[in-house]
Amino acid sequence: MGEVGMKPTPSFAALLERFFTQRLMAQRQVSPNTIASYRDTFHLLLQFAQKRLRRPPSALALSDLDAPPLALTGIDPPLLTKVDPLN
Repeated sequence: MGEVGMKPTPSFAALLERFFTQRLMAQRQVSPNTIASYRDTFHLLLQFAQKRLRRPPSALALSDLDAPPLALTGIDPPLLTKVDPLN
């Protein structure tokens, strides 16, 4: 009997590209404005992760974007809990 091999885990870059091309564009058929919003949001996240983890976005794994590696240490707790959208 042949042994079934496990598929290699895709890189975060490949997952992100697939999310944009297959999920948003092909499956969901979202508007260009929606795609731009997602793009801008991921851009901010990747910039933050690069500064926090000291690695370029191309070297990040999906597990790097979990809460513990990106913990918001050094930020005043009231700033995290008290958000007033009108100010």
